[in-house]
Amino acid sequence: MQYKAREEPLMVARNIWKIYDGGYIALSGIDLEIYRGEIHLLLGENGAGKTTLLKILSGAEKPTRGNIIVKGETKFFRSPRDALKLGISMAYQGFSLIDGLSVEENISIIARASGIDKERVVEVVKMVMKDLGYALDPRSKVLTLSPSVRQALEVSIALNVGKLAVLLDEPTSIMGYKPSQKLLEILKSDEYRDRAIVLTSHKIRDILEIGDRYTILKRGSKVATISRCDLDGRDAMEIIGKYMNLLGLSSFTASPVGFEELGEDLLRAERITIADDRGVEILRNASFRLRRKEILAIVSIDGRGVRQLCEAIYGLRMLRSGKIYVKPGTRIRYIPSEAVNASIPEMSVAINASLRSVISKRSVLLDLVEISSQARKIVEFSKASVPSIWKPLKSLSGGNMRRIIAWREALDNPDILIVEEPTANLDLASSESIIKLIRDIASKGAGVLVITSELEDPSRIGCKWLAMVDGELTDPRDFKT
Repeated sequence: MQYKAREEPLMVARNIWKIYDGGYIALSGIDLEIYRGEIHLLLGENGAGKTTLLKILSGAEKPTRGNIIVKGETKFFRSPRDALKLGISMAYQGFSLIDGLSVEENISIIARASGIDKERVVEVVKMVMKDLGYALDPRSKVLTLSPSVRQALEVSIALNVGKLAVLLDEPTSIMGYKPSQKLLEILKSDEYRDRAIVLTSHKIRDILEIGDRYTILKRGSKVATISRCDLDGRDAMEIIGKYMNLLGLSSFTASPVGFEELGEDLLRAERITIADDRGVEILRNASFRLRRKEILAIVSIDGRGVRQLCEAIYGLRMLRSGKIYVKPGTRIRYIPSEAVNASIPEMSVAINASLRSVISKRSVLLDLVEISSQARKIVEFSKASVPSIWKPLKSLSGGNMRRIIAWREALDNPDILIVEEPTANLDLASSESIIKLIRDIASKGAGVLVITSELEDPSRIGCKWLAMVDGELTDPRDFKT
């Protein structure tokens, strides 16, 4: 896509501030211009303010100060419905569709708010989903969809109702490699040249080549905006990397884990078959084992089955067939890809950080001194950015929420640690810290099972891995990407 800087911008964010209760400043005086036909990338670390800015542009949050100008007119969005009426749509990092309704019913609500014919949107969304490699039945309940399919669905809907601007927050974070690459091709196509696309992603190398302009945020402030035309043919990663280094972001690959001697078997899966919520088998007759001090990664090539396999190993999902043997007395802990699945977001950071000890004591009275001590320990070890441990967990950025939950589980002395999508939705600095945590836990005697859709994760961690391809586990040397 190309934009013409001499044109009037479609949208302008002028002097945007967002200050939450308690004085936490998420955005401080942000200026942003968005032009028709451009792909505008928002880059920065977790907590930089990218998601908050997109939510303000979409009407999901209100700025504390500042103005949103659309086609020359100042607008006040009371909700995302106001933005949709103007042709501004958003696919959120945290899912926004209604679980209990069908795909078609959800589309109907959004299409009605956008003033667009529902039937047309359903058909176009089905076509985009097919292009991404997903078969979609509009009658399916949203809650039955896998996370990767659901993410693809929300992105497909946003693309086709946002006639003015499409805002995408981490649109490929849990999609498989092939759907992610296909989505980037779609975004570059002529079909969407008539609108602006603004997106965030921590998969920096994947998205840099599709960007027309890049705005870099740091701790709620704008560091720079760079246009592709200003690069004079130079490599985008080379130039923008200078700013990324200011944020503590760099690419990395871990050296292979080579602990002196692996220990006893902690877990053994024999010919297990797992189905998703619709009853569709996503893994068939799979066998593997996990030993003490071992890190084993299972990579889903198409992004399907990651959550279901984690749930089956952790005991949250019934096997269709086969058996999982666990050494008696083994303590298993699980770090999900979405922090909300292992927390009470409305409650404080302190309560969530201490949730396991609070539950295990089964006492009506809470020891606030102990809870505070435990929370501060987890914040210190995780290096999460937390203004106050007594603020709701949901007030943190997604990456900082993830750090709190990850260290809570890892510091509970597990024998087996299950880690789902360890680098999803995380900047590279946060990814490094999670990967170091995984290696540290294994070095202390635990077995770590990493289940992911990211092909780069095994090399980042430095561990052996198996590929999940078309419902079967296979040696990665036996397939081609």
